[in-house]
Amino acid sequence: MKPSLAHCALIGALYFAGAKLGMLTVVPEGMAIFWPANAVTLAALLRFNGERLPLIGAVVIAMEVAADMPSFSAVEALLFGMINFFEAALAYLLLRRLRFNPQVTAVADVGKFMLAGPIIAAGVAALLGAAVYSAFRGAQASYFEFLRTWWFGDAVGLIIVTPLLLGFAPFRTMSFDTSWRWSAADLAVAAGAGLLIAAIWMGVAPLLVTLFFVLYVAWRAAPRWAAAAVGLVALIVVLVMVSGRQPFGELPAREAVTYAQRFLFVLAIFGLGFSTLLAQIRVQHAQLERRVAERTRELEEANARLAELATVDSLSGAANRRKFDQTLIAETARSLRYGRPLSLILADIDLFKSVNDAHGHGAGDEVIRGVAKTLEDHARGSDLVARYGGEEFAVLLPETGIEDALALAERLRRALEAASHGVAGRVTASFGVAGLAPEGTAAELVDAADRALYQAKQQGRNRVVLSEKSRHSLPL
Repeated sequence: MKPSLAHCALIGALYFAGAKLGMLTVVPEGMAIFWPANAVTLAALLRFNGERLPLIGAVVIAMEVAADMPSFSAVEALLFGMINFFEAALAYLLLRRLRFNPQVTAVADVGKFMLAGPIIAAGVAALLGAAVYSAFRGAQASYFEFLRTWWFGDAVGLIIVTPLLLGFAPFRTMSFDTSWRWSAADLAVAAGAGLLIAAIWMGVAPLLVTLFFVLYVAWRAAPRWAAAAVGLVALIVVLVMVSGRQPFGELPAREAVTYAQRFLFVLAIFGLGFSTLLAQIRVQHAQLERRVAERTRELEEANARLAELATVDSLSGAANRRKFDQTLIAETARSLRYGRPLSLILADIDLFKSVNDAHGHGAGDEVIRGVAKTLEDHARGSDLVARYGGEEFAVLLPETGIEDALALAERLRRALEAASHGVAGRVTASFGVAGLAPEGTAAELVDAADRALYQAKQQGRNRVVLSEKSRHSLPL
């Protein structure tokens, strides 16, 4: 996405504000604590992937001249603007070379940013800036003092302000975020932070305790909020030192500024690095949980398929003999325990061997599948249709008396007789029906239905026969 003219105007305004803020951080002795303006340029280049770089350069150089003119000559301001833009552009090019991810998704990105921005780019710019200072204002300090002031000030500005800008609109690139709800501990820490600011301002609390505040925010929230916490602490440090207080003890101005820069630099590294590490761990943990959940679901589906394969006949698609035996034992026990009726239908395809002999085993398999489908289509939802063996099928009827079982068997017989089974055409089946006796067993029920089926075959096939024992249970 290319930055619009509105974006460029916003970049210019923020750069101008950053330059003025950097000048406000100058302690009475003339040393700046940090320089945030270049962070605006670098954040813009990272956000817009270097698009319209010359236009952005022209805007920030113009804003540098506008901000510096009251204190520096036009030549000095122009040179400073060019060096500052060179610093940001160099940092951006180095980050691209290092394959830095502006989303800051890994601790390695923090290391790359540190190396390219605060260390290399700010150091190279400091060499040039110190030369300009020495050429125009060499009487105020030595070259190496100018070098250190520029380098440390820019480095602190880059490490604090750039992540802060990349964490929020319109420059936001950071991807990590958390669904954060305030807890009692968060409220307590927020209240304590307010008291801490007041104590630091009055000089009764050391700045070091702000490290724990930053680490707490880094632990609880996303990296962008850790960057905001570091920015808040930096603002406190600047205000305390500009007001003339000594948060690091009674030190000369130059040493106090150095201590402040070191403190803020280390604080930013700890805050951003720790927060990014925790966010990376959270994302990896969430990804691991998703993978585990997916693998668990796949395993459950595979187990369900295996369980289905273990109970389904591969040819007919009906329940297999194992499933039938398990269900028969369970239903027999329930029937005897609660005194509920249980019936069984055994069906055998008539003259099935002749189908195989006349049309081949493929036609026979088609007949098996067709008979199974017909039986399942016309059986009830509570009934179990199973392939008992070969061309024989069983229909187990829980909660079904012998009269209803006979009626269902007749419906099944007629449905089979009316159906067509491919090249085999019309086929019929013989049915044997039996009901569980009050003190009967599963084996006796099967045996009774099998005997009735044998009688149906003997009597001419394509008929339903009730077992002899079950006939006595029918009403007169």
